[in-house]
Amino acid sequence: MVYAGPSRGCSTCKRRRVKCDLGRPLCKNCLKRRVPCPGVPDPPGIQFRDETAAVIQLFQAANDREHAANGDDDYEYPNAVVPSLGEDENFVSLCFFSHNYMMGGHGVQSSRGLFEHLIPYYQPTDLDSLISVATAALTATMLSMWRGLGPDSTLSRRYYGRAIDLLKEALKTPEGCESDTTLIAIIALQFREALIAHRKMVKVDGSHQRGAYAVVSYRKSRGFRDMASKRLLQEVRNTMVSEAIRTRQPVHIDPAVWEDDGPMPYNPASDLDKIAIDLANLQALFEQYKATLQAALAKGQKVLTAKDLSIIASFRRTANAIDQRLQIWADSQHSFYSPFRLAADEIPDSVREAGLYGDFCNVYPSVQLAGVWHAYNSYRLILLKMTLCADETVRNMPRENDVLLSESDRWRASAEERLQHCVDEICAAVPFHLGNRIDAGSIHEFSNTTRMEYPWPTPDKDPYSVPSSPALREYARDHNIVPLTADERKRQNLCMGGYNILGPMAFVLSLAGEPLDLTGVQRDPRKIGSLLRPDQIPWLAGQMGRALRLHRARPPPPPPPQKQVGRGDGRRESSSSSSSRSSKSSTPLSIRRKPAAVEKDQLGDVVKDVVRVRKSMKYSFGV
Repeated sequence: MVYAGPSRGCSTCKRRRVKCDLGRPLCKNCLKRRVPCPGVPDPPGIQFRDETAAVIQLFQAANDREHAANGDDDYEYPNAVVPSLGEDENFVSLCFFSHNYMMGGHGVQSSRGLFEHLIPYYQPTDLDSLISVATAALTATMLSMWRGLGPDSTLSRRYYGRAIDLLKEALKTPEGCESDTTLIAIIALQFREALIAHRKMVKVDGSHQRGAYAVVSYRKSRGFRDMASKRLLQEVRNTMVSEAIRTRQPVHIDPAVWEDDGPMPYNPASDLDKIAIDLANLQALFEQYKATLQAALAKGQKVLTAKDLSIIASFRRTANAIDQRLQIWADSQHSFYSPFRLAADEIPDSVREAGLYGDFCNVYPSVQLAGVWHAYNSYRLILLKMTLCADETVRNMPRENDVLLSESDRWRASAEERLQHCVDEICAAVPFHLGNRIDAGSIHEFSNTTRMEYPWPTPDKDPYSVPSSPALREYARDHNIVPLTADERKRQNLCMGGYNILGPMAFVLSLAGEPLDLTGVQRDPRKIGSLLRPDQIPWLAGQMGRALRLHRARPPPPPPPQKQVGRGDGRRESSSSSSSRSSKSSTPLSIRRKPAAVEKDQLGDVVKDVVRVRKSMKYSFGV
């Protein structure tokens, strides 16, 4: 057992040989037994530490092993910006956050996350309020990340601890539980946890997310009166639906959460969530039936029974009905909310060189709305996966009778075409999110965006800045839609572009690796990725790695070691220069790296990245 030093408890507990709770001014053990308590002694003002060379070397080796095990948890980049000792860090981080995140949205009608909701509630004059302290914890994390340092800074942890104390006090009273500021503070704290998990590529805890659900359930939908309050309710509903789809679980419809008292503010994402509820429930039933079918086949069932065929037919009908509702939703959106396609010759050369799949890309009015359309395409891909897997199973498995035959070849070709189209739409959004950026930038790029290029239509074709009809101009005026300037668009993509495209890319890569067979009895079943173009998945995997580098979720590759080798004349030279003069035949076959092995390692890295991204996006609020 490790010796942790002498007990810090009161002398009475020491004498009785019991554990002291270190309570002040009197410990609970003494109070409970009604004995005199001299109090817990204060810690010494000076503490000595053994800093001999042997001890320093011992702890340095332990730290090196810990960093090697944790990977990129707290790595720092060479261009990290060290804060000045004279700066007010809270003020600097708040200015950075408000200028680049909070004020750079596209209006609350387009929001699907935290930043637009925070503006009506934040009161910078009350620095000790719950919302101010929670925001300070979030802004300190963001500033530390953009300085190239670890995301969980000392200042951020200090504010986080203070916010937790204030949150506990607020939740002790009914007024605090029903306050909008309490809910938005919980959302801000959860977003901070999501950012740290995303940076470190670890699983999000999700305790704040569950707390937001509990607060909403306590307040019930009738506790959200004004429009700003109702938008918070829509935000929490969205995370509930998104999480159910990610985990392939049904959405539990609690009337206290989902019944509306009066009109709700218009939001394209909220309308999409209503359709996604049915999608999540269908996906959960599909996964349940898949497990049931595989268990039956493992026990000796040889054919698809009439009941199996009836269930598969029901899945097809329901999936087609939901897909039609999704298409109606997409067709009903105004041009202010819809993507706009640019041909290859309309895209800057530097953007095409950085990453363009095919001969076009899509641009969106804002990063937030781009995330809504990515969800739409992802939902359609889930439906197509279910119908294609069902058709593949019916084609390949013997049936008890021929009541239900497989779909026609024409339907199959149409479904594969729609699958390809949805994946193309997600690939076409990569230039909009990442632009011409290749390597992780620094905080200085926010003050000078001239070197960054992103695709955008020319002024005469811009559907977002210049409404094409009087009706659209009136709609923009009534809904307070203010187009972003070129500098605001660049800063918004710099802040959130890569973060918003990482989830959709990881979803497509994960989907491509899923088998088309539902039975689980085939040794080498066809994958969904086999229905796509052969070059598309490798391209998308490379772009996901690029996005991870841009947001420092993957550390920069270390430089190759320069080993010193002898030259025979007493001098030394690096191994890289000597190897350039050696022929390939001089390298032993046993240590040569085969291309197949390299490709296998790269594939393994992609699979690990996909798993880490999807795990870190769990419980993440949209941005």
